[in-house]
Amino acid sequence: MVPVRGRPLPRRSVRRRDGQQWILDWIVKTTRRVQNFERDEALVPEGVKSYRMIAKLQGEQADHQFALAEAAERHGARKTAGELFYRAAQTYLQAQHAIFEDDNPRRATLHGRLIEAYHRFIPTADYPIERIEVPFRGTTLQGLLPPAARPAEGSLRDLRARHGSHQGVLPGSLQ
Repeated sequence: MVPVRGRPLPRRSVRRRDGQQWILDWIVKTTRRVQNFERDEALVPEGVKSYRMIAKLQGEQADHQFALAEAAERHGARKTAGELFYRAAQTYLQAQHAIFEDDNPRRATLHGRLIEAYHRFIPTADYPIERIEVPFRGTTLQGLLPPAARPAEGSLRDLRARHGSHQGVLPGSLQ
């Protein structure tokens, strides 16, 4: 133990600050960024003072972007509307990501709005985006398949995708 002002430091913190949540709150407040600090720009609105405020303020920001997109769509600005729907979807994604509990009703609402915003973006995209459903353990997983993700006709990935397995379908050298 190293003494501080003549007193030894305790081995354990006496405060137990809710899993050190205060550190995350401080980082969000000072940098306006959240975990995975890979981007240099601020990702949360200026009014965010703690991590728990992110979902509320970003949800409001996304609602505003969505309303602007609908107004642009009503006025015939299809490209602008698409860009705003996409931006709203990304903001809803960040907002719902800040809620840790999977079964949180607020997170479910934000996720639903994310799906709606992206669904409204799809027809305005410069490239085709296909909505797919993949069976998985008795349920289905939804996904979006942009053209770059589609396997080339006759490729190993294409054969696996169409036949479910490569056993008995591919030439012996590829199995």
